[in-house]
Amino acid sequence: MHKPTFVLLAAGFLAFAAALPASGQSSTASTVLQVNVQAEASISIPASSYTFVQTGTGFSNYTLTMPFTFRIRTSRVGGSGSVVATFANDFVGAAGGSGPSIASGHLTYTSASSGVGVGQSSAVTAVVGGAGTNVLAFGANNRSTGSGTNAQINWVLANLPDFETDTYTTTVVLTISAS
Repeated sequence: MHKPTFVLLAAGFLAFAAALPASGQSSTASTVLQVNVQAEASISIPASSYTFVQTGTGFSNYTLTMPFTFRIRTSRVGGSGSVVATFANDFVGAAGGSGPSIASGHLTYTSASSGVGVGQSSAVTAVVGGAGTNVLAFGANNRSTGSGTNAQINWVLANLPDFETDTYTTTVVLTISAS
């Protein structure tokens, strides 16, 4: 008989505990998250070097299509941007030969973008030093895709008979800007 009293008391205690209101506290807080999205730009060239090729015969010009990828966001109102090609030095022959010269106007180009940006549809003569030459121009609220927009520069290099045989090199720097 002693055993059933204990079970009855234990059962009564559990029923009383279940009937008590649950106690606890809660609290909330909030804040505002803000981001200031600015004009921004980045650019990449997929290879470290490219080689001009002669596509015809009999002193036909050398040509080269140079791809690049860029990402850009210009300001919604009054924004602008550009891709500029700059040559710090003229072509230099590996053996010191006298050959094509950017300064002499032997290098021209056109350019195009698969998306945002206005390229150079008429041939532009490249320059050495200074501010460089515009490859693409951007207006207000121009935005590329998240993965980037593909573009290209189509270079044309004169092939004159008075060039000495040699391997000639120069470095072009592409700079993108956005405001």
